[in-house]
Amino acid sequence: MSRSRDIAQILGATEAANTGSLRLLAQNEGTDSAQVIGIIDSNYIANRSAPGVEVISAANVLPNASDNEGTIYYAQNQNRFYFSNGINWFKNELTNEDPTITVTPQGTISLAKDGVTTTTFIITGNDSTNPLTFTVDSDGDFSGLASGTLTQANDSARFVVTPKAQGSATTTTTRLTFNVNDGVAISSISRDLKLNFGTAGQNADGSFAPQWNSPTFNFKLHNTPAGQGTNKESFHRLKKNKAPGYIEFISGAPFSQSSNGYSNYGSIELHTWDDNSRNWNGLWHRPSLGNGNWQCGAAVAIGGDYFAMTTDNRPSHTLRIGKVEGAYPNRTLLNTATNYQLNTYVQSTFGSLPTSSINNDMDQIGEMDTDKTGTYWVLGDPYWYSNSLSYAGALICFSRTGTGTTWNPAVQQVIECPDVVQSSKFGMSVSVSSDGNWMAATSASYGSTVPRTNIRTGACYVYKRVGVYGDMWEYQQKLWPVNSGSNASKFISGNGNAFSQSMTVSMDSDAETIAWSIPTLRPTTGMYPPGSNSNQFAVNADANQNPGNNLYTGGVQIWKRDSDGATGSDAYSLFQELYPDSAGNRSGVENRYFGISLDVSADGNTIIVGAPYGSAESADGTEIRAGAGQIYIYNLDSAQYSLTNIIQGDVTNTGMAGGGTSGSSSSVGNFNGALIMDNNVIVATANNYNYSTGGNDGFNWFDSGS
Repeated sequence: MSRSRDIAQILGATEAANTGSLRLLAQNEGTDSAQVIGIIDSNYIANRSAPGVEVISAANVLPNASDNEGTIYYAQNQNRFYFSNGINWFKNELTNEDPTITVTPQGTISLAKDGVTTTTFIITGNDSTNPLTFTVDSDGDFSGLASGTLTQANDSARFVVTPKAQGSATTTTTRLTFNVNDGVAISSISRDLKLNFGTAGQNADGSFAPQWNSPTFNFKLHNTPAGQGTNKESFHRLKKNKAPGYIEFISGAPFSQSSNGYSNYGSIELHTWDDNSRNWNGLWHRPSLGNGNWQCGAAVAIGGDYFAMTTDNRPSHTLRIGKVEGAYPNRTLLNTATNYQLNTYVQSTFGSLPTSSINNDMDQIGEMDTDKTGTYWVLGDPYWYSNSLSYAGALICFSRTGTGTTWNPAVQQVIECPDVVQSSKFGMSVSVSSDGNWMAATSASYGSTVPRTNIRTGACYVYKRVGVYGDMWEYQQKLWPVNSGSNASKFISGNGNAFSQSMTVSMDSDAETIAWSIPTLRPTTGMYPPGSNSNQFAVNADANQNPGNNLYTGGVQIWKRDSDGATGSDAYSLFQELYPDSAGNRSGVENRYFGISLDVSADGNTIIVGAPYGSAESADGTEIRAGAGQIYIYNLDSAQYSLTNIIQGDVTNTGMAGGGTSGSSSSVGNFNGALIMDNNVIVATANNYNYSTGGNDGFNWFDSGS
């Protein structure tokens, strides 16, 4: 860098030996040419012992070096100093080391007035050596302004802004100023924004923001072909295809019955959106495997045109892979190849094979997920024994090799839980980012293992794909409720009984946002402080008394990565915690299990949370139907995610009330699984035995109409 010691050497002195009392550059002064010349012309170095500095317009007007020994010239056209030793001219370049900044998008952005719609700016800073700090300033019409650190070259940070309500805005235009600072100099860029009060309900780019005040309530049956048995059991899991532009999801029904009457045979379905009809086209697949109890589709995932499904409660078949025939959106066939014995591959990779789902009982399997191209796959095995501790859990990580229906699952890694605890069931839920660089998995771990605490808080463990071949996952950070510090949680209770187990994790396309849930969270005084309508429930739970201690309200933690380049144990910070505004309703205690289903939109701006046993209520809070199910919809503004709508389960059909156990063959609570699709449609499991006709189940979907 051309800092003060470099300039001093040119002028005939050093910082270490400045006998001539030269005036050197101060710490916070820049070193570009204009500042150096300003110092020279201001006679700040008038007492120097070295010869003077003369300014010339260009290097081609330099005089003879032999006649100017010891002379320094500054050539303006080249931003260089020239020094003569009496024989030759020696040059020294001044490099402008001020940091650079770029901000996207460019131009003037129009924003709505409602305080919910947002626009996102990406700030990218670069400097040769120093980490940069960034700040955002405003002239008064925006809230939630930010600051942070960019840790490496070309690192970037996301900044989301939203206008205040119309009555609070002072102007119809506003200016945001983005700054990066390397400790010596500051570089800034401004963006003008227009507060368009006539376009409520519009996003910053002018596209329509969907509203869910009165969504169209639709139901679609399973696609079981005639003569192929029945689907009287619920969809087990929903997984969406993350390929850009693909609006489709895959689901498994592992407890469905075959045409021969075999129970728990299982099947899978792929549903693809038709934007013209605003409806779904479906494909159905059931492998031909023999008798019942195969539970096909207990775990299933899709990425691009590639899919995989678990197939057996015996270790001889464990995984079946395949490819979707027909270019999107004109899908024609779920084409599968052979079954793979994962236990053989895992034993070769891991060196041994303990009691586990893949070796003993596949009906204990967790979730599976993959990236947008179906290249990197993660399968949770909550049944895995670690250090002889049962149900500790592990992740089976494999990649796709080859194309077509004959691609192979190459197992690269087996990851055991960083906190090995009996019955933690690590891998019950897993999520892989669309770009395939990040992965997260839940566990019912204790808050601390060394020393052991009595609080089983649950946790979400984050991994990043690294390595020479890019196919290994490296542990980064544990996301979990703690009772102090910058990530202090409202979910900590006095007696440690607030938690039972964690459930679901979801992330946006590049894992900037990770959300994970604790559906069995009991009310705490942090959630419901004195004066709130549910404080007594929380006080009772703290005292290990009922009603309160037997009340499963549920909660969700949202974590944000501090910058695009952030990694390691402090890459993420707790952004917000979501939970119902009341632990009960007018009828009293209500086990909502808020967070059994959870999904983050690809852009991170929308989060939906399912509460399968929440009651449908009228506008005044009167209960219409217990256990009808609810979907909470949150949208991001500049400061937090705000609850914008609640979709309530059907109140007219008799089979929809909550009951049974979520994620099992007796699961009839509604909305156990839910996804927010990028076409303003929400899909959710309709675990509603005897819904409408013939005892067949299916899924609900809600169209915003946009």
